[in-house]
Amino acid sequence: MKLGSLPGETTGYAQGVSSDGSTVVGFSSGVGIDDAATRWTTATGITDLGVLPGGTRPTSGFHVSADGQIAVGYATDSAGRVAFSLE
Repeated sequence: MKLGSLPGETTGYAQGVSSDGSTVVGFSSGVGIDDAATRWTTATGITDLGVLPGGTRPTSGFHVSADGQIAVGYATDSAGRVAFSLE
């Protein structure tokens, strides 16, 4: 499902929705821009999930907890894909 994109990016896709529908996770991308994991809520709109410890930017959010508080997905670093979980 399409979702809005971050500023400067052109496309965003939803990958997971909390059971109460309040939170959506996915990714945003653009030409020549690395994908960025995103979270959307009615309160904040679409936001970047930021940077993981060690400086790796999450690539995509795939699932979100029932209450929308915890997002999981993957990031790509020099070793390949690594899983992440963020509150």
